Amino acid sequence: SHTIELMQSVQDFFNDEGNKGICLAFILEDIDFYIETTRQSMLYKILDMLQYCQIPFVFIATSQKVDIVDNFEKRIKSRFSYRQLLFYNEDFDMFKSCLHAMVLHHIDRNEQEPTKLSALIGLQKILTCNDVNETLELIFEQGYGYEYLCKQLQILISHIEYEVRHQVSETDKSKQIQLSDLDEFLAQKTTDAIKRINYLCYESNEKYTAIQSLPQ
Repeated sequence: SHTIELMQSVQDFFNDEGNKGICLAFILEDIDFYIETTRQSMLYKILDMLQYCQIPFVFIATSQKVDIVDNFEKRIKSRFSYRQLLFYNEDFDMFKSCLHAMVLHHIDRNEQEPTKLSALIGLQKILTCNDVNETLELIFEQGYGYEYLCKQLQILISHIEYEVRHQVSETDKSKQIQLSDLDEFLAQKTTDAIKRINYLCYESNEKYTAIQSLPQ
C-alpha cells in the first residue's frame, strides 16, 4: 500500500499544471547491491513506480565493480529491454586517477610541517612509481574496484607509517632518517606490499583474504 501511495503522490506532482515539462532523474548508488537475487524486488518496485507514473525519467546508477555491465545484463536487462542503455567504459587511466584522488584526498597540500610534507611527497612517489602502476593495472584487469584497492593501499600506508615512526623514535638525532631516505623507504616498502596484495588476490577467491594475510 505504501508503494501505491508513493506512486500516486509522484504522479500527482507531475500532473500538476505548474510541473508540466519536468523530467525526473533517479540516482541509485551501488546498484550492484540491488541486482543481487535477494534484493532485485526493490529495484523492480522503483522501475514499476516510474513506469506507472508515465513521466520522462533518467535512471543513473553507480557501481564500484568493474564487471557491473555483465551482472546487469544477466540479471535485470529484461526490465530495460525497451529503453536506451548507456554504459560508461572504465579504463585504467580513469581507475588510476580516481585511486589517486581517494588516497590523497585527506592530505593538506599546503602542509608546512616537514614530516607531513614528506609523507605527501612519499605518497605521490608511491602512486606514480612504474612498478606500483604495473601492479595496479594487473589488479584492475582482475576486476577489483576502486574502493577495494584504495582500502588496501590505505592499510599498507598506515602500516608503513607506523614502521617509520618506530624506526625514527629508536634512533638519536644524528641517525634519524632524512626526508629523502624516508621517501625512498615508503616507495619501496609500498611497492613490495602491493605486489604481495596482487599475489594474494590472484591466489584467493575471497576479496578480504589480502587484508587478513598481511604481515603484522
